[in-house]
Amino acid sequence: MYSQEQYKKEIAPELKKILNRDNLNALPKLKKITINAGIGSQSANNKKFVNEVVENISLISGQKPVIRAAKKSISNFKL
Repeated sequence: MYSQEQYKKEIAPELKKILNRDNLNALPKLKKITINAGIGSQSANNKKFVNEVVENISLISGQKPVIRAAKKSISNFKL
């Protein structure tokens, strides 16, 4: 992972050169990263599958994901 100091010292100057920008505030910044996984009908039959998906996402992101059910039943998605 990159730290704030490393971004300011190494990455920002390179981005300025590549994008031809003079101002540091004009460079693109990450605000939010969202990870979404639709596990479908497999979760209704197998709770181990849900736990496996939760474990994999937590390994990727470093945070435990929040499990949400669908708010509306949509016939095309077979919810």
